[in-house]
Amino acid sequence: EKANRIAKVIDDAYKSPLSVLVLDELERLIDYIPGNIRYNNYVLQLIMVFLKKKPEKKSHRMLVIATTSLLPELHQLGIVSNFNSVVSVPSLSK
Repeated sequence: EKANRIAKVIDDAYKSPLSVLVLDELERLIDYIPGNIRYNNYVLQLIMVFLKKKPEKKSHRMLVIATTSLLPELHQLGIVSNFNSVVSVPSLSK
């Protein structure tokens, strides 16, 4: 069910000429469990394929923003290399 909903959101974003897609807490989307190194590989692969895909029409543009608090772990899974840039933001203290 989760993968189907993610796929639908992605497909809808591709239909729009200008889209912004926010993947908040990426580790939670893929059900990553620190320590056990368990995750939903199907959802991970779905997102990775999406990140590599270009919009079919050259006039369409899409910005994908993802957030995570587990950047080193996501590097190990290979998903971070699918983004054009990584911006580190310090944690809020207040």
